[in-house]
Formats: sequence, C-alpha cells, structure tokens
Amino acid sequence: MERQGFPSVQAPFSIISGTYFVDDPKIVDEQIGKPISEIALTQPKIKTVTTQSSANTISAFVQYQNDTEPNSANANLEKAVRDSGRLPSSANIFFRTIDVSKYTPQDESYELLIAFYSKSAGVDIGQLTDKAKAYAEVLNAKRLSLVDKAEIINPFSAGVNPQTGEPQSLQTSFDRYGERQDGKTVFYNDVVIGIKAKGDADAVKLYEQINSTLAELNREKQFAGYEAKVSAAFGPDITTEINELQRTLIEGLLAVLVFGTLLIALRASLLVIISMATVLAITIAITYLIGYSFNVIILFSLIIALALIVDDTIIMTEAVDVERRRQKDAKAVVKVATRKVSLAMLAATSTAILGFMPLAFITGILGGFIRPIPVTIAIALITSLIVALTIIPLAARWLILGKNNIGPNVKVPLTVKWQEDFARLLTKPLRWAKYSGKRLSLLGASALIISFVFIFGGMFIFKYLEFNIFPSNKDSNQLSISLQFPNGSDISSTQSATDKVDAIVADTLGDNLKQMSYYATATPRMAQAIVYLKPYDQRAVKAPHLVSQLKERFKNFNDASVTVGQADTGGPPGVFSVFIQTPDRANAMALTKDIATFLQGRELKRLDGSKALITTATVSNDDLYIRKDNKQLVSVEAKFDATDTSTLVNLAKEVVDKEYTSEKLAKYNLKKDNLVYDFGFESENQESFNAMLVAFPILLVLMYFLLAIEFRSLLQPVLIFMAIPFSFFGVTGGLWLTDNPFSFFTMLGFFALVGLSIKNTILLVDYANQGRRAGLGRVDAIAAALEERFRPLLATSVTAIVSLLPLALTSPFWESIAFTLIFGLLSSTALVLLVFPYYYLGGEYLRMKIGRSSFLVWLIANAGAIFILNLVVSIGVAFQVMVAFNLGRLAWRLGRRFGLTRRA
Repeated sequence: MERQGFPSVQAPFSIISGTYFVDDPKIVDEQIGKPISEIALTQPKIKTVTTQSSANTISAFVQYQNDTEPNSANANLEKAVRDSGRLPSSANIFFRTIDVSKYTPQDESYELLIAFYSKSAGVDIGQLTDKAKAYAEVLNAKRLSLVDKAEIINPFSAGVNPQTGEPQSLQTSFDRYGERQDGKTVFYNDVVIGIKAKGDADAVKLYEQINSTLAELNREKQFAGYEAKVSAAFGPDITTEINELQRTLIEGLLAVLVFGTLLIALRASLLVIISMATVLAITIAITYLIGYSFNVIILFSLIIALALIVDDTIIMTEAVDVERRRQKDAKAVVKVATRKVSLAMLAATSTAILGFMPLAFITGILGGFIRPIPVTIAIALITSLIVALTIIPLAARWLILGKNNIGPNVKVPLTVKWQEDFARLLTKPLRWAKYSGKRLSLLGASALIISFVFIFGGMFIFKYLEFNIFPSNKDSNQLSISLQFPNGSDISSTQSATDKVDAIVADTLGDNLKQMSYYATATPRMAQAIVYLKPYDQRAVKAPHLVSQLKERFKNFNDASVTVGQADTGGPPGVFSVFIQTPDRANAMALTKDIATFLQGRELKRLDGSKALITTATVSNDDLYIRKDNKQLVSVEAKFDATDTSTLVNLAKEVVDKEYTSEKLAKYNLKKDNLVYDFGFESENQESFNAMLVAFPILLVLMYFLLAIEFRSLLQPVLIFMAIPFSFFGVTGGLWLTDNPFSFFTMLGFFALVGLSIKNTILLVDYANQGRRAGLGRVDAIAAALEERFRPLLATSVTAIVSLLPLALTSPFWESIAFTLIFGLLSSTALVLLVFPYYYLGGEYLRMKIGRSSFLVWLIANAGAIFILNLVVSIGVAFQVMVAFNLGRLAWRLGRRFGLTRRA
C-alpha cells in the first residue's frame, strides 16, 4: 500500500489568480473581479464567489456545492470566462483546483517543495531564479521514477502593460528559508522548486529519492556556491505518525495478551491475539483492494477498530473457555458456546457499525478526509464477527480444547475464581431482595438515584468544558506565523519586515527551531511561514508555550500584523469576520472603523461564566477591493486571546448584533442586511459538525428498530441504550480532568464508545433473556447473567482501556479521542455492573404490567414531546424535562404503592 499523510481529497473549490498591471485596485476590480464574479455566478452548482483585487493582482475563490466534481467544474468555468471576451487581453489569469493533501503555494499543487538558495549574499533574485530553473531542468533530466515534473515557483509575474502594450515582469512574491546550524539560525533568500509526483507515489519513498538526488546535485560544479534542500515534504511527518500509531497498535495487542491471560487464560488469550491479527490483516487487504492508501486515517481507524474487535474475539473465546469446564465433548463446547453468544455478538456488531455512520453524513473537505473511518471500521467489525463465529471455534479445538482441557475436573485459574467471587458479590443484593417487593423497589430506587446522579453530574460538568470543533493540540511539531502588511507595502518593505520577523522567531525559539520557510507565499500584502520544531519527544518546552512566547514578542511589532499558532489539522485557526456589504464604500469604511473600535479589547462571557478578550480588530486595507457573489464588501477581522474559536465566534456575533441595531446602522445609511458574517474554515467546520449531530439521533432510531427486531421487544432496546448516558459522567469528567475540550475528535471517540458500551448491556440482556426462556424468574435471570457475563464484560472493557492508554499518553493529536473512550468506558462499565440489573428488573416489571401497544403509545408520546420542546429549547434540555417528568410520575406511583402519598 502506498503511504500518504492523509487521504487525497479534491476540495470543491477553484482558485483564480493573475496579474493586470494598472497600479489601481479599483480598475482591477471593475475590469477583472466584477466580470469573473458575474460569469461564475451563471455557472451550475456554484455556491459562492469571492474576489480580491489589489493594485496589479487579482485572486478569486470559487466554492462549489459539495457533490460537484471540481476539475470539470473548473474547466467549464475557465472556458466560460475566456470565451466571454470580457477580460482585458493584457490580463494574465490562471485557474486551478485544490488538493488539500498537497502543497499549493501559488498556482499549482505539489507533493514536495525544495528551497534553492545561494550560500553567498551577493546574488540577486533574478540570478537566483535563473539558476533555480537550471537546477530544476537537471532534476527533470534525471528522470526519477517517482517524479513527474520539477518546476520553479517563479517570484516574477509576466504580463503586458495596458498603457504601453509592452511586456512587463514584476516581482510579486518571495521566499525565505531558515534552518538551525551549529547553534544559530541562518536564513537565506531562496527560490522554491515544486515537485509533482507520478500518480499516487509513496510519500516516504519520494522524500528519500529527492533527498538522495539533491545530495548528488549539490556536489556538481555548475551549482557550486548554491544549495538545495527539501523545505516541505509529507514523508518525515508520515513516518513519525505511522511509527507512533504502529507502536500503539503493537502495544495494544500486547495489552490484550497480558490482560487476556490474567482475566481468562494464556491459551485463550493467544487465540484472541491470533484472531485479532487475522482480522486486522484481512481489513488492511480489503481497504487496499478498494483503493485506499496506507495513511494516518486508515491506521487510526485500525487502532479504534482494535478496541472494538477485541469484543467479538474475547466474548467468543471466553464462552468457549467457560463451556470447556461444563461439557465433555469439544464439539458440544463449541456448539453451546456459539449458541449462547451469537445473537449478542450480532447485535453488538450491527449497532457498533451504525454508531459510526454519522461520519458518512459529514460534507465538504472534512467529510472527504474522514470518510475512510466508517468504511474501515465497518470492514473490521464485519470481519471480526465472521472470524469470531468461524475461525475461533475451529482453532479452539486444537489450541484450548485438548482432551486434558475439557470437563468439570479442569483446574480453574485463581484469577478466574476471583472474578467469579466478585460477580457473586454483585448479585448478593439481588438475591437478598428476591422475595420482597419492597426490597426490590428500594434497590431499584437506589439504582435510579445513583445512575441519575452520575448522568446529570456529567451534564453539569459539560457546561464547564471548552467547546472548539478543531482545537489546538497539546503539543505540535509545527507552528504557523501569518503576516498582514500595511497598506501601500511593496516587496522591498515586506522583505525588510520579514527579516525582523525571522530574527525574533530565531531568538525566541533558539534550539527548539529546526527549519522555517514561507513556501513562496510572501507578497506585498501577506506572508505565511511554517516553523518546524524539534520533535516533541526531544524537547522539554511544549508548542503552546512557544506560541505564547512568540505572541508576547510580537505584541508591539509595528511592521506587520502577526498571528502565531500551531499548525494543526482542521484548517487555519478561525477568525471572526464582519463584512459590510454595500457599494457605498465610504460609509462602509466608516462603519468598519467603528466596529473595530467597538470590538478592540471587548470582553466575551461564556456559558460557564468564564471570560475571553478580543485582542485585535483590524479593518481591511483601503487598497484592497473585495466582492462576494458580486457584491462589494469591506471587512473587520477580530482575534481572541483564547483558543475555543467555535464558541467565541458565536459570542462575538451576538455582541455585534446587539450593539449595531437598525437605528445605529441607519446613521451610516445602512441596514441590518448589510452586515454579513464569515467565520472562514470555522463556518465549514460548524456546518460539518452540525450535520453529524443531526445524523446521530436518526441513527439511534435505526439502532432502536434493529435491536427491537433482534430482541423482539420494544422496551429492551431502550434498556440497552442506557449504556450511552451511563458514559456521560466519564466522558465529561475525563475531558475536564485531562484539560481537553469538547470537539470533533471527542465526538469521534463518543461514536466508538456507543458500540463499546452498548455491547455490555446487550450481553446482560441477551443472557438474561436466555435464562427467562429456560424458566428462571426475572431476578434469577439477571443475577445469572451478571455472574456468567461478568468475566467477558470485564475483560473486553479492561483490554480496550489498556490498549488505548499508550495512544492517550504519547500522542497529543489523538489524546482527546483516547481519553473519551477510556473514561467513558470506565463510567459506563461501572454503572452497567452496579445499577443496570435493576433497570432490567424494572423493565421486566413493566413488560408484565404494560402491553406492547401501550408502551408504543408512551414511546411515541415522549418522542413527540421532546420534538415539540426542541422547537423552543435545546435537545438536551428537552430530554432532561421529559426524564424529570417521567421520574416524577414514577415517584408518585411508588409513593402511592407504599402509602407515602394521599389517595384520592
């Protein structure tokens, strides 16, 4: 399988860029920006069009609807614009699409970037560009097996002066490359060479091939005094990520072996390991056959799958291990064990697969990245079920069902005896209350109180969690530094400003800095630098602390507006943007200055009472003309002193809406409709996150009907679902203790947790039902289920938790997912063991007293009430109201039964 960092995703966007040498942004806007906007909006499936015009350049961002194929749409758009004849002949315009898994400095996308620089300071940018071209030509002449093309990213833009008709070349960008050498950071002016790979070339092999070739070319005489080094490549990061996740995978398998031996038996745990390895191998083979590369997302999916497939393998293996001490024949052992657990395994697997289906509803770039997760996990779970029901019974015959290992005389390991003793201890209250309705009611009421203290305790903690869809990691190996230059800046002044920025970065980071490059993005308006740090396992200072130090150093920096952050997954850090949408530019500029003054230093109060500040509020440049959907705009951008962007952008919108009433806007001859909000990538993130939240309850309904069919009951699926709220306290408490926000990653962990936790209640309900069919009373049935299923329930939960610990403790990126699973599973498992048996007894009591049609009416009434309440309050509040209402009714009925309330 080819190794990639993240899946290749073609974003539904077009980027249009070009030059028009007229030295007037208004003319560029009227003659280039406006025609492009008007023509683009006539094309099918276009969502938005945004253009930015400066003195001599144009850039446009076209977003298509999510189901659009961007390459063909881009080609159609380019044809429509060029065929219109509306653009001046002297304008030089380029159209391209975006592959977000590649580097896209300007007009093309590349798999790898090379910094070509002179070791001496006397070479001007023109000479350096010519030499870089020659270097790229020699590189192409090598005909490397993984390289399709090497080309320079030209810092000069060619065009025609519309006044003279003469060809004109103007430097419109520059790059800077820095690295740590002998205890000091050295920076060079460089020209970037972009590398386009052949097909889906292996990113690690490409990096190795280019590195070895550069070492060879740097020694050639024609390039004496010059040097080329890789400035951006996915290969090293992929190697680090994959090695980290592979180590976690191996440690997880070892944890299963160790704890499987302690909780079950050595031979049984070996069978579990063999089965899990078989499942993982088959899953990898199938993902390869359907066209997936071996990337970070696939490997992460396998680690999550490891925590899920351990269920099927341990449940089946443990069932065989138990029956071998009860039966005298290996065939009978396998037959009885399979019959006892097959329905529970089928139900648990199907619900676990459905639990990940909300990820399939996520749209946009994020959806493209994570869609392999539900596919990979579904493949792994289905494979695991088949292996558990076929290969494990067959392999068990020769591994653990030898003649001396079957029968009632087989020695029971001490750890197994301890587990059996503890299980009997848990069932003692049930046995004690078996023949007393009052005792059972007392225990049931106590179980309700305990469980709801934990459930509502989790909801209470939730409001103290930070909410950020894509938060910064606890640590990172990369920082991003964005620069916005003042109005009227030229290449010379921006180069001077970046010199000062480089010096501050080098001085602040010291030996923590490894490499730094602007990736040819520096222009007279802006620049974006990426700083590579020492790997986080080799430095004592974490990235957030380094970010804070840099922010402090740049606080009074006047040559540019500097934004420092970690280079994390999920798009650039969100900013709060207010656009004034009107052709009346004078009034719009006046209003934006007023809004900027109002927002500067403004305090925002979160739901939990904590506060955040807006640190900067800046107005768009006077020499930049912006259009969105062909409507002229000016903008205000605000930044915060905190990282929970998802919360803060909405709070900032509220304060602006409250302050700028219709009456106040009328003073600028503007209306409410003239105020438009744009949160950038944060808007896309919130849209995707909301789609996932909407899909989740729909899939819970599908799970309900699936379980209703499998268990032939309308009530028992509701009981099984109690494992989900049982996890709330662990999830929110764990995130709070480990200082992790509620985010997309925690939701991802929660979906995995649904499958893991529901499995526990499915095991108990299924075995109790078997007891009921065998003639046991409801108390004896659930007590027998708890005693019989305690060991696999404990073994699956403990091994899943231990297998995830290495990921939680060593990987900042995956930490929040792992802790969500670990603490959620701890909470859910504990409550399932302690209080769920009493829920089952209550359910059985209701099944005797209430007919199926009556329960269906109650269920529909409650669902309808929650839906109606959700029209005026949040779904969480609606759910809590109905829970409180039903508990009140239950308490009133219990009171009547025991004479605590007055009868009419």
